[in-house]
Amino acid sequence: FLGRAITFFKKQDVGEFYIETGELHKGEKVTIAGPTTGFLQVIVEDMRVDNKPVDTAKKGENVTFKVPERIRKNDKLFVIRNV
Repeated sequence: FLGRAITFFKKQDVGEFYIETGELHKGEKVTIAGPTTGFLQVIVEDMRVDNKPVDTAKKGENVTFKVPERIRKNDKLFVIRNV
């Protein structure tokens, strides 16, 4: 578990998430899950913090990246890592 969805920007197909634990790195595969949204898998190809491109988003930051379809507030963000 990394964080929660804050909002969805419909025109750009971009989701904004608050990182509650750990870090999110560019190129990682994430799952977005929620009761209405279901499960979406996304590879984070480009992400922004404070509207600036970054390679890593850290705990306490709001990060935005493209998502394939609508997400809802409080959907959960999980990262999928090979251990």
